[in-house]
Amino acid sequence: MKCACMALARTAVTLAFGVALASVRPASGGTISMQVTCRVDGTNLVVEIVNAGDEAAQNIVGRVDFNGTIVETPPLQSLPPSEPRGVPVGLSLAGLRGLYPVIVVVNFEDLNGYPFSTVSVLQVTAEDAQPSDLLGVLSETSIRGKTPMAFRIRNDHADAITARYHLVAPRELLAGPATGEVSVPGSGTATVPLTVENFSALPNSRYGLHAVLEYDAEGRHYTTVASTTVTVLQPRASGSRFFLVAILIVAAAIAGSFLFKRPSASVPNQMV
Repeated sequence: MKCACMALARTAVTLAFGVALASVRPASGGTISMQVTCRVDGTNLVVEIVNAGDEAAQNIVGRVDFNGTIVETPPLQSLPPSEPRGVPVGLSLAGLRGLYPVIVVVNFEDLNGYPFSTVSVLQVTAEDAQPSDLLGVLSETSIRGKTPMAFRIRNDHADAITARYHLVAPRELLAGPATGEVSVPGSGTATVPLTVENFSALPNSRYGLHAVLEYDAEGRHYTTVASTTVTVLQPRASGSRFFLVAILIVAAAIAGSFLFKRPSASVPNQMV
């Protein structure tokens, strides 16, 4: 069976797409920075996970989604910093032609049991794979609440291409529209408006976000992956300050009403 992450000349590009990042700072003050890459060993795709932070992760479980088949890896009880773990996953490429995405989701916890996740999109070649004519770009962004993001796509082919896209986001983020279809004119560009929202991520954490484009042409499957880093910022304090000021104003108004409505002292009748 023929299986490779990419042809040798494109290895650096594929590994760049294949690096997933979830850099989080748990309550204990340390940092967990999970990175995921892939390599090929015979007919197996070996998913390698390394914690590049300075605090151990625990209860690590990986899930690999390839061409509609989902495989879960055996759980790891602990992953100390700088100790890579490789998990072989068998992928069947029988009857496939072209370039296909592999989505890897890694769920883990910090030492306090707080859950985190990281996502990665790798690319695997089947028979007669060719590079895609579509190029996608997601710009790096920082978010507070719901933040707009543009997914820009360029078509290097002379003919228009209609592709399906879907977003691959960690559980801590909400990104949408999650799926859709986009038509890119020949030798032209298109933009898909997206939004990213913090659901449960801790402030100052960083996550990988990916947009996957897929289309078929002449019996061959094509894949394009656009990846970026999302930094979660501290929530703005303006809302809480406004609430505090409003309370102070109301309290002052109530106090003032009591001062101006004090009853006047009665004057006793004088004897003549």
